Amino acid sequence: MLNQYSQFNPSLIFMEVTNACEYQCLHCRAESQKTPSPEDLSTQELKNTIDQIITLWGKEAEIIFTGGNPLMREDLKELIEYVAGRGLRFGISPAASEALTPEFLSFLREKECSMVSLSLDGGTPATHDWLRNREGSFADTLALLSAVRSFGLNVQINTTVFMRNVHELPDIAKISVDYGVEAWEIFFLINTGRASGVKNISSEEYMDINHWLRTIRDKGLNVRTVEGPIFRVMNGIAKDRPDIVNGDIFHELMGNSKSLLDSIKFNNKEAGQGSFGGTLFISHNGDVYPSGLFKLNMGNLRSNFLAEIIMNNMKYLGKNSRSDLKGKCGSCKFKYACGGSRARALLKFGDPMQFDSMCLYS
Repeated sequence: MLNQYSQFNPSLIFMEVTNACEYQCLHCRAESQKTPSPEDLSTQELKNTIDQIITLWGKEAEIIFTGGNPLMREDLKELIEYVAGRGLRFGISPAASEALTPEFLSFLREKECSMVSLSLDGGTPATHDWLRNREGSFADTLALLSAVRSFGLNVQINTTVFMRNVHELPDIAKISVDYGVEAWEIFFLINTGRASGVKNISSEEYMDINHWLRTIRDKGLNVRTVEGPIFRVMNGIAKDRPDIVNGDIFHELMGNSKSLLDSIKFNNKEAGQGSFGGTLFISHNGDVYPSGLFKLNMGNLRSNFLAEIIMNNMKYLGKNSRSDLKGKCGSCKFKYACGGSRARALLKFGDPMQFDSMCLYS
């Protein structure tokens, strides 16, 4: 297998089976449309891709069906049955829509879906519905969180952090606990796609939020971050440079979550930990990226085998991407444990090896 000599063994492979979605979210990476694209990979092309994944990495990687809204793909059940039949673990990240029916949740349980991820981007309807550009989305999401749990399925909340919802993060943390979610995944906004018009947080807020997230993770809440790699080394940063991670936002978030931390008995096991080999993102038209927000097109499955694409782009994948870092990321003592956001560097400088402009540590 490729992973025997490549040093890249992705833990999660995201398959964007369509960019069609009922939602028109203001921050959408995929710039979704209301109907399926004629460029979508066919059923057989997706099955061939799954076969290639197994050839390269066996059954180690987990497939995440995403979109758009993957539920708008008519052959989604067939694809899930194929993945499950090949012995791969899989999860799904659907939109909070009427398409996520009890019948489909029962099907997911039968096929042993590992996780259903739902997005919640505000602690109030006003904020969440504004970003999702859909009135009633907040209430729909909470109802579906309960529905997913009622079928015995694991559920994850995905939250994109942007200027307007920073102060509501403790409210979303409380919802995560109240609804018994298995993980809370925080996405730090990369202004690509429609997100180019959404106001981002400052570097100071970025440092403070990651410090708060690390603090509540250490209390036992299973928190993960996307495009926030300093989260992994935040305890070291806080020890070296407490001046850059203990600002007003950190203290506000801690104050507003104190009662939650005091009253909820969290699981004391190491949360959000374990060996993680990185990600791979396969778009609806076959383009392959290191991740959904890292918009570096490495090749297309209609032109090349997946193995060729991987081997031609090893420097951008997993920890391989950290050996050629530039600027302060290249000289940082946390270079290999963190590595900075390559997606943010590409967007800011046009060079994925440049330093992460959000990070204040040096």
